Amino acid sequence: MLGRLSSLRRAYRSLYGWATGRLYHELAWGYEIVAWMVSLGRWDAWRCQALDHVIGRRVLEIGFGAGVLLETAADRGILIFGADPSSEMHRVASRRLRRSSRRAPRVRATAQLLPFTDGSFDTVISTFPSGYIFDPDSLNEATRVLSRSVDGGGPGRLVITGLGFRSDRPWLLRLLRALFAGSDTDSVAWYAGRVAELGFQVTVVDDAATPVRVPALILQWPARSEEV
Repeated sequence: MLGRLSSLRRAYRSLYGWATGRLYHELAWGYEIVAWMVSLGRWDAWRCQALDHVIGRRVLEIGFGAGVLLETAADRGILIFGADPSSEMHRVASRRLRRSSRRAPRVRATAQLLPFTDGSFDTVISTFPSGYIFDPDSLNEATRVLSRSVDGGGPGRLVITGLGFRSDRPWLLRLLRALFAGSDTDSVAWYAGRVAELGFQVTVVDDAATPVRVPALILQWPARSEEV
């Protein structure tokens, strides 16, 4: 019985990965619709909370998808750039920004190879990232393009939201993890521990007042070393 359950879980995760891949490429036009449906309308709020932790004047979003956060940031007067490898998502984001008369410079690039010079940005944002966020090269690149001093103060920061869900209702947490093909562990705490071991200063922002939370992780330059 346990073996069959494990096989079903692996099959679902494989199917989930295939489906999300399609939504990010040939079905990119439907990404926001699906995201809204599976989150019961909360997806945009979960994603846009990353902007609450922006510092400085130069911001980069890695994996901007349909461009919702780019548009919201531009509305708030934030100078934001975008990087995404999907040509389909670039087209979707271009249409969105054109309709709202907003501007956000964008490049087609992966998180592992960003075409920007060292220290180009004060804040780097990644919301609901795919597997690239666990690649050490992505972390290296994100920290490379971050400023070491923002407006003469502290170092730049990497803000990540959507690594996992939290809830004080066990049944709801199990449902969310199953729906989004997650593991049974707290992926936010796991990732925070991993990057802390590398020397990063890590802050986890978790609003315990809401029944379903999507914590934000704030990473800053390594406290003991300049290299990741």
